[in-house]
Amino acid sequence: MKKNYLSITSKATITDQIICSDDRFSTFCDLINEYDLVDYFLSNAFTLTVFPTTKNAFNAMKDNELLDFDELTREQSIYVLLYHFVVVVAEETVYTFRPRM
Repeated sequence: MKKNYLSITSKATITDQIICSDDRFSTFCDLINEYDLVDYFLSNAFTLTVFPTTKNAFNAMKDNELLDFDELTREQSIYVLLYHFVVVVAEETVYTFRPRM
């Protein structure tokens, strides 16, 4: 059974070896690269856990008219994607990102 979360330590790890190499996460990979989230997180000293959404989940949201990234602004898209990243500040403290709009 594959785990549904990822710990990020380098750009190569997140994009090539884990998320983008797994077809289940192709939509998530495309979006985090389109909005430069990989570069943003790697430019800061964060320890992250990522809960990537599968392409099937993105398709289901769109098919059921729950969420369509094509209809969102850049800021709205980033806001939604950031909820899939958790920053570990200390061993027992976890924060989610809340972007400033």
